Amino acid sequence: MLQKVKEIALLKSDVLGMSASFACMIHCISAPIIISLGFFFNFYTHNHAFDFVFFLLALVAVWLTNKSTQSVLIKVTLWITVCVFGTSLFLHDYFYWMQFISLFSSAVLVLVHYINWRYQFK
Repeated sequence: MLQKVKEIALLKSDVLGMSASFACMIHCISAPIIISLGFFFNFYTHNHAFDFVFFLLALVAVWLTNKSTQSVLIKVTLWITVCVFGTSLFLHDYFYWMQFISLFSSAVLVLVHYINWRYQFK
């Protein structure tokens, strides 16, 4: 029974990764709009806790996916992309263009998790 639960969790890691990365992309796209509205309506809110939650979810999803996949290319691509994603999150307050890097790396994480998910069912 425990082995079956472990197998399901490992297969669901790609779904977790795709969902978390997609939610991060929505957050990254909507944050400038919300901040702009806050400027006009005299409030400013951007909580970086969401950024770190997305990063932790990405790390967990990549770690679990690496345990379940056999493809070395997918493993390396996921780890490189999550490292770029984390670095861009920590530096986007200092360099404005890092927001675009984090958005792009989120999209790459969604794509690679999807490719791995499809690869698992072949």
